[in-house]
Amino acid sequence: MGVLTSKLILELIDRVSGPAKRVSASMTALTNLQAKNRAMIAATSQKLFVATAAAYGAAKGLQAPISAASQFETALHNIKQKADLSDEAIAAMGNRIRDLAPKVNKSALEVAKGLDTLLGFGLDPERAEAIMGPIGKAATAYEAQVDDLANAGFRTLDNLKVKASEFGKALDVMATAGKSGAFELKNMAQYFPELTTAAARLKMTGVTAVGRLSAALQIAMKGAGDASKAATNASNLMQKIISPETTKKFKEAGVDIRKELRKTQKEGGDIFEMIARVTNKAVKGDLQLIGDLFQDSEVQKFLGPLIMNIEEYKRIRDEALKASGVVEKDFAARMLTNAAQTEAFRIRIEALSISVGNALLPAVNSLMSAITPFIRSFEKWANENPAVVRGITAVAGGLIGLSIAGLLSKLALGWLWDGLLAVGKAGLWALSAAIWAVKVALFPFAAAFRAAKTALIGFAAVARILGVGGALSMLGKSALGILGPIGLLAAAGLLIYENWDKVKEALSWVNDKIKDLTGVDLYDTGAKLLKSLWEGMKSIWSGLLGWAKGLGSSIKNAIMGGGAAASSAGAPAVAGARAAGGPVRAGSTYLVGERGPELFRPSLPGSIASTHATVQALKAQALAGAAARAGGGSGGGTVNYNIGGIHVQAGPGQSPEAIAAAVERRLSDKLNQLSRGAYSDGAYS
Repeated sequence: MGVLTSKLILELIDRVSGPAKRVSASMTALTNLQAKNRAMIAATSQKLFVATAAAYGAAKGLQAPISAASQFETALHNIKQKADLSDEAIAAMGNRIRDLAPKVNKSALEVAKGLDTLLGFGLDPERAEAIMGPIGKAATAYEAQVDDLANAGFRTLDNLKVKASEFGKALDVMATAGKSGAFELKNMAQYFPELTTAAARLKMTGVTAVGRLSAALQIAMKGAGDASKAATNASNLMQKIISPETTKKFKEAGVDIRKELRKTQKEGGDIFEMIARVTNKAVKGDLQLIGDLFQDSEVQKFLGPLIMNIEEYKRIRDEALKASGVVEKDFAARMLTNAAQTEAFRIRIEALSISVGNALLPAVNSLMSAITPFIRSFEKWANENPAVVRGITAVAGGLIGLSIAGLLSKLALGWLWDGLLAVGKAGLWALSAAIWAVKVALFPFAAAFRAAKTALIGFAAVARILGVGGALSMLGKSALGILGPIGLLAAAGLLIYENWDKVKEALSWVNDKIKDLTGVDLYDTGAKLLKSLWEGMKSIWSGLLGWAKGLGSSIKNAIMGGGAAASSAGAPAVAGARAAGGPVRAGSTYLVGERGPELFRPSLPGSIASTHATVQALKAQALAGAAARAGGGSGGGTVNYNIGGIHVQAGPGQSPEAIAAAVERRLSDKLNQLSRGAYSDGAYS
């Protein structure tokens, strides 16, 4: 029965292992397909990227130089219109602009727009070009806009009557004043057009006027939150110095403001210094009364700080008017910065783009001129056939996008296919896990059967010693270890069997996809697996039933062999087991036996020889008998020896060693027979 049980369990495990190997092979195939699919996705993505990058690069490669050249050409054309220059003159000016641009670290387009601003105000081309160098350097040195500085430059030249040759000096004055306060040169570039207009009405002129106005703006910042408000406050003061209302208020305070202004203008004096002095005189040093003279709050916000800081104003003004070469020095320092060097590199690239674009523009212009008649004809035809145009446009758009759309579709299908493969692998993983769980569940059976056989080995002996009741109690406990795993596996098999339709429905979609890919039918494989498991369990169950029937006979034989002494009440106390030999005491009971459990109760103390000692004794006896036989001069007949129930036939002339070897072989056979019986389904064979 032990052999049958082991065979059934191994057969059941083999039936599970077969589908498991097929599932593993299918998973390997799916993994390979998934790897190939992902490689295709990567390759397609790369192709799509390369195609898009190539198209973009080609477009940008042509767009950049043509666009730069076109914008510069447009700026030169605007200058040509304002200055009424010939083609040769504007071409020469364009070259001078391109030469000046890197020297002031501004693009040719920026310089051209600044020059266009100056010409737009009516400045002649010669004077405009003369001040563009200082304007460009100042814009770079103080991070101002070329257009703003060009506007401020013209207002300075026009409103304050600064000579073009003194414009560089004017910029030095403005820059120096800006460093002494918070109203910087870039702010002056933005607000000087308005401020110089108001200063011009007060007859402020020349570089000196630039110094005074620039210093006044630094003081105006003390009563304003930003440059815009400071410029507004200063402008309002200059506009309202001799307004009728202001003139009246000053006269009431005993001051003829208009007379004081004419005197200052005639002497070339500082108007800001004058207004601070007469106002302080009118209010008798009480600055809270400034509102009695100027009700405008913006004027008050500038005039109050001016009176309080008149000495600082004078210092800033005087230092600014002494400045020389400040813009050049600051420009050189700015050019040492990384930002300026990066800008210089960009300007060189733009200059190159303009050169390349200038070479391409004639060809582009010729091409556009050549196709213009065709475009006009197509325009006329399109107006007459709008429906056809719509159809052609749709087809053209479809053809243009066909390549990219195809690649995108291929990517989408690849991603979808990868998802299906992942789902299939997940299904195979689940099936593989189920098979593994079943295999793991089968292993306890072998242990359970081995435990049962071990229990049965000693059943007859226990029945002899503890009685039938004790033996049956021990047998019941052992049976629980066997029936537990069997019941669990049977319940699991029954649950799967009863719900197989639901499982089949849930896996049908995945099964179809996997079958198309690999030829493996998950449903068929699963059904065969469950069928193999079920058939195996039935075989084991049948074997168990037969084993149980034989168990009754074994129990009966054990009980009958025990006789009347089998009752637990009359069983003698066992002092120990001596199947392997050992000492014994008089009157004690020991478990022994070479053919089965036997109780031995000696009347005298002694010992039981072990198997090894017994074999040696039998061998010695055989040798002694053989020697005696040989010494008796026996002839060549066959001699039979009976040694402990083992019969050995000595052949004619056989030596004692040969007889001993024969005895040893028979003993080994006998011991092996006893050993096999100990591990069979019965207690003993």
